[in-house]
Amino acid sequence: MSIPRQAVKYVISGGLAVVANLVVLYVLTELFGIWYITSAAIAFVFAFFTSFTLQKLWTFEDKGMTFVHRQIIRTVGVTTVSLGVNVVGIYFLVTKLGMWYMLAQIIILGLIATASFFVYKYLIFTSNNNS
Repeated sequence: MSIPRQAVKYVISGGLAVVANLVVLYVLTELFGIWYITSAAIAFVFAFFTSFTLQKLWTFEDKGMTFVHRQIIRTVGVTTVSLGVNVVGIYFLVTKLGMWYMLAQIIILGLIATASFFVYKYLIFTSNNNS
């Protein structure tokens, strides 16, 4: 599959994961009365697995289940590194360059999403993922 087509699927999958996160957060907090911090943590985990499943099976069309545990662990690693890059990046852009925090976040998220796409494509969701 071509990279542009995969990139579109990647963005759609990510968008669906964001929607899943927001729906779970809202339902747990507003309908079930769960504390919003607890709801946010549960929603994050739900969105993580939503994203993982969509990226694996639809975006990168990796149907193999042999290495799924390794792929989950690697995806957790990418997510953790992305969080660190996000925090450091937004801090730098806002405090050192005087950028508006929302613009800084958009820029950092764009960079992280782009880098993550290639990490997922070439290191995590490969048809030959036995390393």
